[in-house]
Amino acid sequence: KNNLIIRAPAQGINDRNFGENRVLWSGAKWPDDTQTLTLSEKISGQPNGAVFLFSKYADDTWVNAEWTSYFVPKCFVKYFNGNGIAMSDPYYGTFKYLYVSDTSVKGHDINNGSGANNGVKYDNRKHVLRYIIGV
Repeated sequence: KNNLIIRAPAQGINDRNFGENRVLWSGAKWPDDTQTLTLSEKISGQPNGAVFLFSKYADDTWVNAEWTSYFVPKCFVKYFNGNGIAMSDPYYGTFKYLYVSDTSVKGHDINNGSGANNGVKYDNRKHVLRYIIGV
């Protein structure tokens, strides 16, 4: 359990708990259209939603570098359960597309490919999904 405890008596929030972050999934996947990731808990059961963390992939392994994160609010799974959502970072040339439901995440074939989207070049083989964290 990772609790964020703030000590700021002047603001009147001393020792207030701002929630727990739970790892809902961990691994190293692009993920492509053949992969579905099962979450350990529902996104709707988290205080606010989930953060998707990607890192660099090189020489056939994940690397603890070039981290990028994307927030998916729990209202997304309430109103658009199973719909696709783009997660892109033009700085690293990453364009991922995931189908996010309350209990699982399915990949897309673009996630392990390369090309250009609206004039922005990408190489999705350079980054993998490492964690989905409930926040």
